[in-house]
Amino acid sequence: LLATRLISRIRQAFGVQLGVKDLFRYPTVVALSERVTEGSGELPRAALTRQERPDRLPLSSAQQRLWFLDQ
Repeated sequence: LLATRLISRIRQAFGVQLGVKDLFRYPTVVALSERVTEGSGELPRAALTRQERPDRLPLSSAQQRLWFLDQ
């Protein structure tokens, strides 16, 4: 969980797309800072936006099974 928090903070601060695997691939602060300064070469993801919610939401497969067993 700490690794995920750290990667999230690095993404927010530097706008670089990193994964948790990068944290383990570059285990020292120096190596990780070099990775951040070189950038990932990936396009940043678009920010999530609010969407309209449909009136009727589809059931998940687990909910469908429960409904089927109930019937």
